[in-house]
Amino acid sequence: MALHRANPVASARTVFTRAQVIGLTLTVITVLVCLILWPSITMGALIAAVSVVFLGSTLFKFRVATRGADHDITSFVSAPEPPEIPDEDLPMYTVLVPVYREENIVAQLVRNLGGIDYPQDKLEVFILVEAEDDATRNAVLESNPRPTSTS
Repeated sequence: MALHRANPVASARTVFTRAQVIGLTLTVITVLVCLILWPSITMGALIAAVSVVFLGSTLFKFRVATRGADHDITSFVSAPEPPEIPDEDLPMYTVLVPVYREENIVAQLVRNLGGIDYPQDKLEVFILVEAEDDATRNAVLESNPRPTSTS
């Protein structure tokens, strides 16, 4: 509010100036009159004008993209190795893997889950199978999952 009082031109409170409203109104009236008097010529002119604006916009975007491509600022930085955390300081994780009618991929899933690089005593993996999904349950059992240790 204070900016509008101090400098109305810099304030966003006024969306259109009086000159813009008058110009827009005159343009709309002129286009409507032309559409009534010469509909096909006016539509052709409107389509041409929109096409020129679209072409200009496309050319502008192309120019910006090519100028940006001229300035390669890529720098290659090797990622630092993360600090090694002792196994005893790692948190306990439980992974829940729901499956339903996935008997064709469950063996690969069990192998991949068994290959997780995490201390075995800190990781629990549960494959959740629906009660009526006998095929998936049998596929899980046939995939020979690593036995869990009980504490």
